[in-house]
Amino acid sequence: MMQPLDVKTHNFKKGLFGYKAADVDEFMSTVGRSYEELFTENAKLKEEKEKLDKLIEEKNLKIFELEKAANESKNANAKDDKKNSSNASKKDDKKKEENSATSKFFKKAEETTVVGGDDDEVFVGEIEEARKPSKAMIGDGEEEGGDDFEFL
Repeated sequence: MMQPLDVKTHNFKKGLFGYKAADVDEFMSTVGRSYEELFTENAKLKEEKEKLDKLIEEKNLKIFELEKAANESKNANAKDDKKNSSNASKKDDKKKEENSATSKFFKKAEETTVVGGDDDEVFVGEIEEARKPSKAMIGDGEEEGGDDFEFL
């Protein structure tokens, strides 16, 4: 293929009335073929570029859709995890509450009646209903009317 420098530096032989017509015609056909090759190659490259641009656009759209689906899935999983951890923490709190010393005491007390030395019966299970979880009850149950227990 002919280069631009070849066109600029080409010298024609001179004849009787100027440049030889055969040399000029030969050079013109060489330049014409080179230009035609370049034009054809340029058209092919433009067409290929358009195809690649469309392919890139399709792939970018597919990537966008996949990222969107992944984010939606991630958000759904996060909500499920949060819900599961919330349920698990509620179950753990309930287990802790069931396993606490106070709960065990009152469960045991519900099953049995404690009899004091002076034949007074104390039903500890009845106290559980009035118990406040953040406060401790103290008292000996000796006074009438149930006012003997105080919350601290």
